Formats: sequence, structure tokens, C-alpha cells
Amino acid sequence: MPQDTLPFSHAVRRDEVPEGGLDLELVPSAAQRQALATFLSVPAVESLKASLHVTRHGKAGLRVRGHVAGEVVQTCVVTLEPVSEPIDEAIDTIYAPEGSPVLHVELTPEELASEESDLEPMVGGSIDVGGLVIEHVAIGLSPYPRKAGVEFEAVAEAGDEPKEPSPFSSLARLKDGETRE
Repeated sequence: MPQDTLPFSHAVRRDEVPEGGLDLELVPSAAQRQALATFLSVPAVESLKASLHVTRHGKAGLRVRGHVAGEVVQTCVVTLEPVSEPIDEAIDTIYAPEGSPVLHVELTPEELASEESDLEPMVGGSIDVGGLVIEHVAIGLSPYPRKAGVEFEAVAEAGDEPKEPSPFSSLARLKDGETRE
């Protein structure tokens, strides 16, 4: 995704990364967290911190390892109340230059399952570690957030008859010629 469309961005060029690597701590401002909440369609991003180590990888690539942690407010799927949930995601992504044959290698399902890192293309000799952080926050979101102790109530089975007949079932009986007993 282009950097100008993301609410939180931090570009790193390969030529800026020293031989020993580059350590980054990214902590979005309150305005960036608010924009990120809007971007992710959640009520709020209360806190967020990414600790990353960027190293050169191969002849022209980069590797990003690290961790993203924070608190995100989501909406409970049962009560529709706000619920704060932790984000805790590990990052291990390798970036290869665009057009690199490494990006086009077809792996078997077994090889894909054994891969420890994600593989992404570099764009113009740089990567956006802010975008990588956003991806991992999105991955860490609960698909069905629930307030503690809240459960769904049982729904009547399709074959269960309601305790009182509905007005529509009474009308259907009248239509079929049945009389009321």
C-alpha cells in the first residue's frame, strides 16, 4: 500500500541500514493512533509500540524482525460495548527487490509451512516499516471481540415450535380452511 495512504508510515532505505543493522522503536503519536483507529475501523488504539531490528539480507534485500504490542479498543459482538484487547505480535519479514527471482519462487505447501519469515517486495529500494506495523496490528485484532464473561444466548433450533403461535401461523391456518379450536 502506498505510504501516503497509511495513517502511520516510516520508510527505511536499504542504503541507510548499517552492516550491524538498525534498531527502531516506533511509537505513534495520539493523532496517528486516532487515524490508525479510523483506518482499522475500531473505536480507539489506546497504545502501540513496535521494537524492530532491520538488517541487510542477501545482496539487495532487507529483513525486519521485532515485536508489536499495544491496546486496541474494539466493539463487543454481543453487547456492542467497547472492549480493550491486547495486541502482541511477532514480526519476521524479508524484503527482496522488485523483480527479484526470489519473489517468484514457487514453494510447496510443506516449504511454505516451514518458512519462518514472510517475503515481501521492496519498492524503490526502500520499505515502509510503519505499514508493516499496521499489518501486524490488523492481524492481531480479534475477529469476534467479546466483553469478559459475556456469552451468546442459545437460539431456537429450526424444528422447535415457539411457545405461543405467531400471528402469521394463525393466518396461515385460516387460509388453509382450518377453524380455531
